Amino acid sequence: MGLLLEEAVSQRIQAALRQGLDRPEGAFGHQLHIGFAGYDPARGEYLLTARTEGWMRNIDGVVHGGFCAAIADHTMGIVANCLREGAQIAPTIQLQISYHRPLPPEEEVLVRVRVLSATARLIHLSAEAVRSQQPDTVCFSSNATYFCKDTNQTR
Repeated sequence: MGLLLEEAVSQRIQAALRQGLDRPEGAFGHQLHIGFAGYDPARGEYLLTARTEGWMRNIDGVVHGGFCAAIADHTMGIVANCLREGAQIAPTIQLQISYHRPLPPEEEVLVRVRVLSATARLIHLSAEAVRSQQPDTVCFSSNATYFCKDTNQTR
């Protein structure tokens, strides 16, 4: 199955996020408050948002690195799941994250997701996360690989 055009992917992302809201309260996606902010054609990036909470703090009072990794994986995973036609799943098979600056709790985070490459089975993505109030300051960046599987296939 081929890749969809950016507009179709954007529509699928929005639909996936709406569908996620139908899941039971307390599901992981609810805790990250993921939203869709658009597509930037000049940079070739899907723009998603997340919101950090006070309970995500580490001992130093900033968001724990594990939550940063979860935000990166969750936002890139949504894009990976929406890139191709048809029903599919795209589990993470590799995730790398680099921490540049602390991310404070109680803030909106803008995550810029870029498709690096896509083959029949693998999708490689990158993401940069910035505080919405400081869009030029990267807090963390990430690269990931996702395995594409048609949900209509049998094992």
